[in-house]
Amino acid sequence: MMKTIYALLFLVIMIELSSAQEIGVVDFAVTIVQTPLAVAVVNGAIYENLIPGVSYEAIAIEDGVAENINRFNGEESFSPALIEIEGAPNAQIFVNFSLPRKLYPRNEGSGVVNMTYDHLSGSLFNPTNGNYQFFNPENGFRFNFPNDGERAMIYIGGNPTISPFAPIDEFFGIGVITVEYS
Repeated sequence: MMKTIYALLFLVIMIELSSAQEIGVVDFAVTIVQTPLAVAVVNGAIYENLIPGVSYEAIAIEDGVAENINRFNGEESFSPALIEIEGAPNAQIFVNFSLPRKLYPRNEGSGVVNMTYDHLSGSLFNPTNGNYQFFNPENGFRFNFPNDGERAMIYIGGNPTISPFAPIDEFFGIGVITVEYS
């Protein structure tokens, strides 16, 4: 009998407590802004004092580094193209390149410069530790922006082979870079 009274008392208390409850709705609002990608080609790739009939290997590291091109006469130099990209912190970015296979003389000469690309033809510079992450630009490249949103610095080059009959001239070609969030 006492158990029944306690059970009924418990039931009455529970009904009273449940009827005293109210439900409230809490709204959450998030505003999202898009951070556009900004791409700036700071400078193009420049090769100087190359010799006809010679194949060169160039490494895409910053300008002024003596070991970034193999030399035959000691006068050759290479300054890779520098591309700076800005975007949202921590975002994953995909960079794709369409690079020239042949460079043609500016003054209508008869020779060409054939270009090939390999795993040292592209690099992403890490300003925090001073290291380069190398990649083959023909395959595209995926990376994450730093969490502070600092701009990415990408260096691009290639390996020129100079035609044996190339005239003394300036040779040129055009490459295209496409950058997107992924």
